[in-house]
Amino acid sequence: MDESGAHRESDELLINQAKNRFYDELYEERFKKMTNSTLITQERYNTIVKVLLARRSRQKGQQMPKFDRDCLKKYILVGNIANKCLYRKADYGHHLSIVTYEDVFDVIYNNHERSIKKS
Repeated sequence: MDESGAHRESDELLINQAKNRFYDELYEERFKKMTNSTLITQERYNTIVKVLLARRSRQKGQQMPKFDRDCLKKYILVGNIANKCLYRKADYGHHLSIVTYEDVFDVIYNNHERSIKKS
């Protein structure tokens, strides 16, 4: 393995360690205490996407569960990229992209990396 490959593996190991620490020691406890947050788990994300996709095959007049109605009011599917298509509806401007609990670290890390490269 060349030096750059070893360097990349070392970076990935450090990132994974930081990610594990972030969730285990810092964020998981806060997430469990949140009551008024738009942050959702990947499991809930997948459930909402299934509800929105299933609405296309519903018959008119067919009764919908409350959860389904709430999903239709709050969310919209945009595009067809897996795990990047769910958005929260906004009354003004652009719809808001949904970030899942499992992706919070990656979003923070990637934005931090971009800000370092710009300076």
